[in-house]
Amino acid sequence: FLAQQKISWLTLDDDDYPPLLKQISQPPLLLYYRGSPACLQQTCLAVVGSRNVDDYGRHVTEKLLGGLSGAFVTIISGLALGIDTLAHRAALQNKLATAAVLGTGLDEYTLYPADNRRLADEIISANGCLLSEFAPLTPGFKNNFPQRNRLISGLSTGVLIVEAAEKSGSLITARHGLEQNREVMAVPGNIFSPLSAGTNNLIATGARPILSASDLLEALNLQADNGPSQAQHLVDLQNLSEVEQKIMAKLGSEPIAIDQLAQMLQFDISEINSILTMMEINGLVKSTGPSLYRRA
Repeated sequence: FLAQQKISWLTLDDDDYPPLLKQISQPPLLLYYRGSPACLQQTCLAVVGSRNVDDYGRHVTEKLLGGLSGAFVTIISGLALGIDTLAHRAALQNKLATAAVLGTGLDEYTLYPADNRRLADEIISANGCLLSEFAPLTPGFKNNFPQRNRLISGLSTGVLIVEAAEKSGSLITARHGLEQNREVMAVPGNIFSPLSAGTNNLIATGARPILSASDLLEALNLQADNGPSQAQHLVDLQNLSEVEQKIMAKLGSEPIAIDQLAQMLQFDISEINSILTMMEINGLVKSTGPSLYRRA
């Protein structure tokens, strides 16, 4: 049945298991997916918000994610109607990788919401993926969605709340983000709008206010550039050797010393050094000083 539905899985011990997700309390022992999980090995940004989106929320989502074009970042959301849908679509339009975390099974019978099945297919076609800790044929029980919200934040370096009412479900994701030591961010809104009550309260209690794409890039320590497209980047990642994939999984935007990398991967330093040299020639990594490397 899994093969028929094109559903695969990762266990907690797999090398391809999302690295940040391993760090949360009680990560899923089994993670089902459709598509390519390679996009989860780079910096991820969770973008969530109200289902009852207005023009302000729509414009903000499109503008902010449009400003990330060219950055190696994966947009994580929940495929729900409203801000989630806008976030996935903005990612696709700007050639950013995107992944959707569902509160149901990933099969054609229970995937929810049904209105977004076409969007789900577009995400997969763009080298993104669908994820769920729930087995196939699991329907959308009410308690599933707050539970899956911890995965949305757990996969991500930062959590951005675009619009949220005072008791919005997206605030659960923000709370999980705080508990998981993620960067929690919010877009300020009209003080008279019910859809901005939740985000404004988050900012009042310490969330990082986001006023532009530059704020997001700074918070995530990323750069937007005109380099290879996200799709090409992810295809390249999939074509790497097993050792190269492990190195890429450990490297980020902050430089790491070769001896530290060798210790993390339990490889010989001379072997790591040789592989990194070839990876730098291929434009995958960049040397930032004596024996220091980061992702290119």
